[in-house]
Amino acid sequence: MVVLARSEINRMRLVGALAIVMSVAVFVAIGVIFARSSEPVRLSLLGLALAATITLILSTLQLFSRCTASKIVLFHQGNDYVVLTNHLHDGFKLRFFRDVLSDAVGPFSDAERIKWNVLSKEGFHPVFVIQNTRKTLIMPICYMLFDEVFVCDHTQRWDYYDCRKTSDPTLAQRGTSPFKKDFSLPDRNEQSPTE
Repeated sequence: MVVLARSEINRMRLVGALAIVMSVAVFVAIGVIFARSSEPVRLSLLGLALAATITLILSTLQLFSRCTASKIVLFHQGNDYVVLTNHLHDGFKLRFFRDVLSDAVGPFSDAERIKWNVLSKEGFHPVFVIQNTRKTLIMPICYMLFDEVFVCDHTQRWDYYDCRKTSDPTLAQRGTSPFKKDFSLPDRNEQSPTE
């Protein structure tokens, strides 16, 4: 599985834009040459036009396709961190996260999963719990793997780190939450009805 760096995505979009320009140039050249060409040359020009059409379609799709940012939310809960993400299909990131913090990563109980599944309305899904691990160890891994990192500490204060431009942001934006303002977070001290 290939994981592209954030700078690679910008380079690929530049290459896509250049491919579109080259395809248009090929169409213009074919339009000028086609009428004066012999039959074998015309057949080769039609093949070239077909290749330019395919390149144009694929490059346009690549240029205008938008990658959604992978976000992670960490909720500080006692000595543990509850981890939620918006991209469950980024399993390679979550597996890497689990491998690095192998002994500290634990699963949700059924009751906790029901409690945290409320946030799936906002597009975030509970993944696992990190137990008895310092924030200074967790945060660099989050910066490296995810585009946006949200942390809610035990006082309900939010910190936001934008990692799209750099994998080591130095400043946090305070008070930035990934949820709508009227959305209420689950009470972390409340017992689930099934317990």
